[in-house]
Amino acid sequence: MSLFFNRLKFLASATNQHGLHSPFVFNYITKCIYHKKTYKQSKTIDVLLKSIAYFNYQNIQVIGNTIVRDLIRQKFKNCNFDENKIDLMYADELTPKVFNVFLSEEKTHNNSMLLINSINKNKNTLKQWQQIVAAEKATVTIDFFSCGVVFKRKEQVKEHFKIRL
Repeated sequence: MSLFFNRLKFLASATNQHGLHSPFVFNYITKCIYHKKTYKQSKTIDVLLKSIAYFNYQNIQVIGNTIVRDLIRQKFKNCNFDENKIDLMYADELTPKVFNVFLSEEKTHNNSMLLINSINKNKNTLKQWQQIVAAEKATVTIDFFSCGVVFKRKEQVKEHFKIRL
């Protein structure tokens, strides 16, 4: 299926903050993602930078993109990129290895976030995203079409959301 038809299908099934029943996701969307301040970047980078600011993430792991790492360093002076402790993980490419590192109890914690760029790039990435959504430990998943977000939250039932940016 082409990207155009995937986008139409997404728009037909996606919602905004009015369709959310999870207080955590509602607050994240209304107070962070839909907050008026934008970083004038791509939609994915805007979600990334807003999320770092909203959750006050300190320990960031960026996989596959030094430009994004430099941008985070420029905007958030307190962030460190130690890979032994991860609050937020950003990946340009969705791979099983990235997801396994995110699921690792040694490196991540409850409320850790994984942000994956271009989840609808092709059939393979879409299939991998669907496997992540189905994974038991991916408690909260949010499809923004341009990117996907995964949270580990032990106190919340498993839910998947499609949100328009």
